[in-house]
Amino acid sequence: MRNLKLIILASAFIILALSCKKFSPYDPNPKPVLPPISAEGRNTFGLMFGSEVWTPNFYSASAILSANYPGILSNPRLHIVCLRKSTRTIGKIDDFTLEYFSSNISVGTYPLNTNNSKIVAIVKFPDNKEKEYQLEDTGTITFSRWDMGNKIASGTFSMTLKDATSGEKVSITEGRFDLKFGD
Repeated sequence: MRNLKLIILASAFIILALSCKKFSPYDPNPKPVLPPISAEGRNTFGLMFGSEVWTPNFYSASAILSANYPGILSNPRLHIVCLRKSTRTIGKIDDFTLEYFSSNISVGTYPLNTNNSKIVAIVKFPDNKEKEYQLEDTGTITFSRWDMGNKIASGTFSMTLKDATSGEKVSITEGRFDLKFGD
């Protein structure tokens, strides 16, 4: 009787062990997700480019996400650059740049237009061509934190971009940034 219980228990253990899937916490191609909205200087950035998540997502010797605010210049501006691996072309890099020109940034919502900002998204394609999208009409940027002492800029943004060649429009939604900036 005791041997029968031992055989049944061993058989159940072997069947259970063979039916388990191997769990690997490493995913070489994780699906990108937008970072949470925060205001702590976490150096996070993300946006929806149409229906596609856009975040900095590769390792490089150069900065893939940077922000600066050279406030001592005659044209102070918040300058944010985000680079990512192209989802369309292996080995290529897409680029999103947002520049907001103002010497009086504070917490609040501001319009984005061609007088106070320059926004460019460069997207690479398999045929070695690229599209350069620029701000079309207006958008908005909301600063939830503007801290010159700790050099933290946090907030959200949205806009419509247009490719100058094809006229294709892309909505930029759910944009968010929480960055420590340099001079």
